[in-house]
Amino acid sequence: MNVAIAAGEQHGTRGDGTANLTMLYERHWSDLVRYVNGTLSDVHQAEEIAQETMLRAWRHAEKLSPERGSVWGWLTTVAHNVMVDRIRYKRARPAEVNESFAAPSLMITADHSSDVANSIYLVNVVARLPRTQREVLYLVSCQDRTCAEAARILDVPVGTVKSRLHYALRNLRTTLACDPSHHQSRSAPSSRSSG
Repeated sequence: MNVAIAAGEQHGTRGDGTANLTMLYERHWSDLVRYVNGTLSDVHQAEEIAQETMLRAWRHAEKLSPERGSVWGWLTTVAHNVMVDRIRYKRARPAEVNESFAAPSLMITADHSSDVANSIYLVNVVARLPRTQREVLYLVSCQDRTCAEAARILDVPVGTVKSRLHYALRNLRTTLACDPSHHQSRSAPSSRSSG
């Protein structure tokens, strides 16, 4: 490739790539930066894209010859393609968040593994209750039903619902208080078991 000839110069040799690239810079750099900046309105991005374009011109020097068209046309086409690629890349990539503006408490994630373990343990303990006690406990505790509503749903007297609820809570307290493996990790149930 003889970039110097392609750039309109009559001197330069085929093997002198540095001289040819220097001549390409001298002849087209300012115009190329102006061309890209006219599209992007960002002189720093324009310089980066012009630099990438010149690098590609150096890598594909064999394509820069008068027989294949004007060097300026090749450079502007490559610069346009680089601009489009960068715009597509920015659109495809989610916006970055500056972590220095985030509140310190938002950057710390609490370890909730003990809560999960306690929940699993409690579900297993509740599963060991008699079915009638589980039903009442579920209606009153999980669905926020009154004892009268639970009695209507289960088609039993209100006194029976209250009795089953009492025995269910007593069984839970006894089971939780007797299991030393979960004493330290359970704060709420252990405080209730002392009363």
